[in-house]
Amino acid sequence: MGNTWSETNQSAKFPMLHYTGSAATSGANLGSWNYTDLALFDASYLSVKNITLGYTLPAKIAQKIKMSGLRVYASADNAFLFYGHSGIDPRWCLTGGMEVGAYSYPSLAVYTFGVNIDF
Repeated sequence: MGNTWSETNQSAKFPMLHYTGSAATSGANLGSWNYTDLALFDASYLSVKNITLGYTLPAKIAQKIKMSGLRVYASADNAFLFYGHSGIDPRWCLTGGMEVGAYSYPSLAVYTFGVNIDF
């Protein structure tokens, strides 16, 4: 109240008041049915979904230690998410519908380390 749009306060921070019920349908110009962009924000993000780094020991060296192959690796799923606001993950649906992210658990990061040895 006090900083809402009106004919005399067109530089207000908030949109005009919205009236419901019989007053809104009486034909009087009491409010607006339009949506506002007041709550919109930039939801740009960078998501690093999968990273795998590995090293296979050269065959000559593996044979010296009585192996036919040796590979060491590290893998990350849902490794990083960078976005410029605090709060909800921008990949989720913010409207409450059945779109991406509705009724789902947050994406968890999974880190895997391993060694493959062939004899």
